Amino acid sequence: MDLIKMLFERMDGWRHLPNYQLERRADLFFSLYLPAAVEAKLGFSIYPLMVPEFPVRIGTIYPDIDD
Repeated sequence: MDLIKMLFERMDGWRHLPNYQLERRADLFFSLYLPAAVEAKLGFSIYPLMVPEFPVRIGTIYPDIDD
């Protein structure tokens, strides 16, 4: 089994444990896929280095919402 897939499956299972703080551990792994996901949503290339807490205007993601 692919180790990254196994890692995400484990994190998915552990997130249901009492007081498990998935967000503190997950951002590093999601960062592997974040640039491609943002590019797919926005429709144009972005700088590949993504940092935690990347500010995206909510109206860019959901154009029907006024922010």
